[in-house]
Amino acid sequence: MSKKATLLLATLFLVVVAIAAPVVFATTRTENGIPPQTQHSADTVATPAADQAAPNDIERAVAPAGTTGFYIANGRTKVPLPPDDYHGVGSYRIWAWSELQYGRDNYDWAKLDEYMQKQLDAGYETLAIALNIYGSRYYSCPRRGIDDTPAFVMNGDDRVFGTADDPVIVAGDPDYRDCDGNGLDDEPWYLIDYTHPFFVDNYKAFINALADHIRTSSYHDKVAWVATGVGQYGENKAADNRPQSAHPWLAKDQDFLRDNGFLSDNQWLEYATGIIDAYKSAFSPDYAVITQNAPSFNGPRNRRFLAQYAADHGVGISVNQILSDTQSDRKCDNPSQWCLGMWDQSWQYRDRVPISFETYHYMLPTDNEFYLGMARALHYKADYVRLESFWNFEQSDTEANHITAQWSTKYFGKGFDLGDESREPPSVWSRMREHRSPCIVGQGYYADPCNDWPTTGNYEFYLTQLHLPELGGVTFPVTDDHRINQTGWVTSQGGVMDKPWHWNDAPYEQTLRDVGLFNLGSVGWQNGLQTKVDPGMIARRSDQASDNTKFIFDADDRYFKRSEPPADSTFEVVITVTYLDHGDDEWLLVYDSVEGPKPATVYAINDWDVASGLAVSGELPTTGKLPPGTDDWYIQKTNSGQWKVATFHIEDGNFNNGILGGGKADFYIETLSSEGVPDGDEYIHHVDVRKV
Repeated sequence: MSKKATLLLATLFLVVVAIAAPVVFATTRTENGIPPQTQHSADTVATPAADQAAPNDIERAVAPAGTTGFYIANGRTKVPLPPDDYHGVGSYRIWAWSELQYGRDNYDWAKLDEYMQKQLDAGYETLAIALNIYGSRYYSCPRRGIDDTPAFVMNGDDRVFGTADDPVIVAGDPDYRDCDGNGLDDEPWYLIDYTHPFFVDNYKAFINALADHIRTSSYHDKVAWVATGVGQYGENKAADNRPQSAHPWLAKDQDFLRDNGFLSDNQWLEYATGIIDAYKSAFSPDYAVITQNAPSFNGPRNRRFLAQYAADHGVGISVNQILSDTQSDRKCDNPSQWCLGMWDQSWQYRDRVPISFETYHYMLPTDNEFYLGMARALHYKADYVRLESFWNFEQSDTEANHITAQWSTKYFGKGFDLGDESREPPSVWSRMREHRSPCIVGQGYYADPCNDWPTTGNYEFYLTQLHLPELGGVTFPVTDDHRINQTGWVTSQGGVMDKPWHWNDAPYEQTLRDVGLFNLGSVGWQNGLQTKVDPGMIARRSDQASDNTKFIFDADDRYFKRSEPPADSTFEVVITVTYLDHGDDEWLLVYDSVEGPKPATVYAINDWDVASGLAVSGELPTTGKLPPGTDDWYIQKTNSGQWKVATFHIEDGNFNNGILGGGKADFYIETLSSEGVPDGDEYIHHVDVRKV
């Protein structure tokens, strides 16, 4: 029997109580295997701020309609992608209004039905529909933006295009595409007059007709959700609004509408809420209705208003963009720009209405970006994720992306208090990360500095890492990317410079680069982006030099349903931890058992890959198992310089916040040695907790 095991058998448990005192290191190991606890002065590290949400504050209290998960865009004429191969639960398509209606009371429902049957024949279990009424200047000649609305509507009540009764506005900028080939920009570009009664009345009639058809068709029980078509591309904006300097064929059409009195804020909001109401009235309660709210007309205040209106009326919210990390997306703590961030409304209303996201290959063009992007979407409690023009790119159709998708789909729409146990998550997890500046992400987005109200902290799913300075529980964000000059953020209105679990102005560490995963793309959308899934792109490190030796975690109490009394509830649990095998020091995991704080037995250690790191299988590993008696509670590192996955099998867990003084945490990773002395910091990437 090892020396460690001999010492550990002497006692059963130790209740740890932290007290404020000068820093003192003990040099002998306690008998139950948990190293002596360093006592921390209250002023050694800043006190945690109110931005650390308790896990029970993260709700998923309303079950979304239909099947949740990936909805894959499949064209009408192409063979649908196999749903099992691409982890899709549903298929969807963006339909132009003009595709389904060609005259007054003349509809082409056969086209829609043919499409839906084709998706079901391909194996999709559920369907969704998104609507569009106006396109863009990106369209190829001779197609126009207004062609997405039926011609009979654009012709007005007199059925003649170009007369005064048309719901059409001639834009201030011409059609720069030169569709007639004469070399001149002399063709007009047309915009929709969204306030025109003839347009609005016909559109609402179409919405009702579409809902009636679906509800009475043989596909009535296959449709999960319908995305509203409010403005351009169906989104909550009226038209293009991009400067010609960046795109010579574009124009600031929204500014033109506003500045020339065609469309005020109030008129736009009256129109948009009326369309949201029309969809809600037509499709609810049989189908979820989602408003496409990430873009906006005339600024984010209108976006905020429409999101609140939608949530108040039971309509879901879609952010039609996923990037792995951005700025200006979490402004609810900003008093002058309250909740004006792009992702704010998804966070605000995730407990009330379905949350949807949309993404493309160009937004998440590498394995690493897709991996981080899906973790971010799940952090925001996504129900539906629309994958448009993603899998049909060779660079996206990779083994790593398939594993990420397989993992992600297990968590979409999952939560607690939904009245359906099948909606509960298969595990809870925390992905160690922090906001990075500059923002080097997909879609050609390179912002430096990237320093305006981003999403800070880990991406987490009901497992919260607690940063507790008084208990030595502050961990520091680090990266293998030498271009990152800071993590966290700071602005004139507030910041995180006093919160070292966010802020690091020297995050680059050669130790992470030496792993060898850092590899930047150089072609197309991948240019300048990390290509492989890389735990070192942003991870967390302990800091024994400042007496911060612990990674502390609290699982959502609802994940562990208890008998009475709670102390008698026993849970069998598997915990996986991705860590960097750097140095020859050791660490252990201490959990809240039915007997009190207790070190967890190491079940297996394996080389890291995406599947093992994310615990995709949900099963105990069959490789890397430690033979009984050859080791005990401590992970002994071997300085391989590679990422590893440690698996712990716990059969007597209580997880009732009973460690570190009680009422705080369910388990922690201790980085002090078995003798209770500093001997090397730990780098942690992902932690997963799964009930057996």
